[in-house]
Amino acid sequence: MARLIKPLAVWLLVVATLAPASSRAQGAGTGSTAEITTTSEGGFKTWLERFRGTTFLVDQSLTVDTIFAGVQQSQVQSYTWWFSLRPRFYFTKTLSLRLRADLTIDARNGTDSTYKHEALLGDIWTDLVYTGIPTFGGINTSVGVRLLLPTSKTSQYRGAILGVGPTIGFNRPVPTRIGKLDFTLAGSANFSITRSATPSLQVAYPCGRFDFRSGDCDSLGGVNTFATLTGIVSASYSPVPRLTIGVSYVLIQQFLYSLGDATLGGPDGVPVDVGTSASDRRQRQYGWFLASVDVNATSWLELSLGYYVYRPILDPDSREVVGNPFWAPGGASRFFLTTTFGLDALYTAIAERRAGKASPIASVAPAPLRATF
Repeated sequence: MARLIKPLAVWLLVVATLAPASSRAQGAGTGSTAEITTTSEGGFKTWLERFRGTTFLVDQSLTVDTIFAGVQQSQVQSYTWWFSLRPRFYFTKTLSLRLRADLTIDARNGTDSTYKHEALLGDIWTDLVYTGIPTFGGINTSVGVRLLLPTSKTSQYRGAILGVGPTIGFNRPVPTRIGKLDFTLAGSANFSITRSATPSLQVAYPCGRFDFRSGDCDSLGGVNTFATLTGIVSASYSPVPRLTIGVSYVLIQQFLYSLGDATLGGPDGVPVDVGTSASDRRQRQYGWFLASVDVNATSWLELSLGYYVYRPILDPDSREVVGNPFWAPGGASRFFLTTTFGLDALYTAIAERRAGKASPIASVAPAPLRATF
């Protein structure tokens, strides 16, 4: 129990620190949001508008083996809870600070962790995003810079100090006679600052877990990554405003630190030079396919039901791994049910209910991917 309470308490502290203070947004005597004094162009009518798009995500996912026992010889039965707080703060209409704090717990203990049913913190994501670039050809563009704070066990084991890199995204909505199509192309680069080229031994655990959002546990004993490039292609169709069908594919390319040749003593005492494999390009590559159906139940609640596969394309020796991109054994194929709460919309709905006003049905802040890169 103590092993569960400690990381949970830390995560709740992070939540309390990052979440917007509702007392600031409460109006005087009306239950509505308070007016901001500025009247300059690009200002906000209410304080709550500065936190638009703030969400809290509760996700449940199961491996295929958990539902259909016996589909493969080596079964991985896993039922994981994932909590993700994603607050946003807008300095202006087009410049925002976006954060993300994660906590995961495996109820079946099917994924790797130091202790049974251990609550595990993820890295804290901090993005500064600018969306004021003029629209060209109907394409909306956003650019930003991301800092990754190494709060997860995986990052601590690797000896990570900080991750930093740019982000960019393009979105093109296409209205149709029935509904709307939406296409997204996004990418990010992350440059890792670590204490050494290989994982650190300063901690007592050799591996945090298999993390389908940040890396793989089975290769933690290898060389550290100094740069990661991530590309996302996503398409969705909304036949009606409250229903969205989406598919996405994520390509993750990791570049490893280079290691020099080693000299070892042979059996006859003669030194022997040992080099790296000729096929080793110091790279790892992963593909991530996702498909989901999303329903906006209310103005502040979205439900998503879907399936994803996360699998390697290159193994740790940079050799190609031939496999089905839509299926992989070992717990890499999972079904998920995600509940996304729009905290700003939830506050507005509560305030309007207290004021005797009806809150119209509206979409929750868009979340095309379970894990935004």
